[in-house]
This record gives sequence, C-alpha cells and structure tokens, in this order.
Amino acid sequence: MVYIVKVFLKFSPVFCGLPVPSSVEECSVFWRKMDLDNLKKQCRITTFRARGPGGQHRNVTDSAVRLQHLPTGIVVIGRRHRSQHQNIKDALARLALKIEENQRVPRTRLPTRKPRAVRVRELEAKKKHGELKRLRRRVRDS
Repeated sequence: MVYIVKVFLKFSPVFCGLPVPSSVEECSVFWRKMDLDNLKKQCRITTFRARGPGGQHRNVTDSAVRLQHLPTGIVVIGRRHRSQHQNIKDALARLALKIEENQRVPRTRLPTRKPRAVRVRELEAKKKHGELKRLRRRVRDS
C-alpha cells in the first residue's frame, strides 16, 4: 500500500538537492510517495500503555507504539490517538520523514572574510572600550 507523505522543508529546495518546484504553493511543501508497508517490515514494533489525558480507554489499552528501524536504529513513538492502528500509521509517516532527513547531505560551509569596514569598526570599538577601562583605573600616588 502506498501512502502520500507530506514533507516540510526547512531550507530552500535548491540547496537541499531536491527538484525545484514549479509553482509557489509547492515551495514549502513537497509530496513524496513512500511505501510504508516495506518500511513497516524493516521495523521492530513494540506496544505499551500511553500515559496522559484520554480517559479510561487510553489508560487500559496498550495503544502507544514504538517503532525501531533496524537498518538505521532510528526510534519513533506514536501515542497521539486512542487507536493502535492510527498510532502505527502516524509513527510510520514520522519515521519516513526522519529517514529522509537523515539521508539528506548537509551543504558545505563556504568560509567568508569579514569586510574591511567591519574590521575597522571592531578595532575602533575595542580602542574605545580600552580607553574607558583605562579611565576607570585607580589613580596612583607617585
């Protein structure tokens, strides 16, 4: 079964190595197709009792889900819903996003030099600060 997962990008798609969107609406949101059944087969699923508000039903059933992706070791927990099946879907979608984020290659940082005007301004500020400190010193009797 193939689900469509919404992927929110923190950076510009050009710098992430992703295809450039064709319209303005697609700039911040990309739709990716993930095969969540295959992803589920690669996970160890454990259930436990969800804590917090939600009433009797939530406190009695083991509806919370912990997914551990065995190839990468990424762990995701889903306990938002009262239903275990909804929590598994939610956790699988989050796991797919984390795996994709983990595979993204970070941009290399380009070292930049400070402009001359900035260096001069910093030196002037240092001189001014040093002069103020010199004036605050105790006067010595000689």
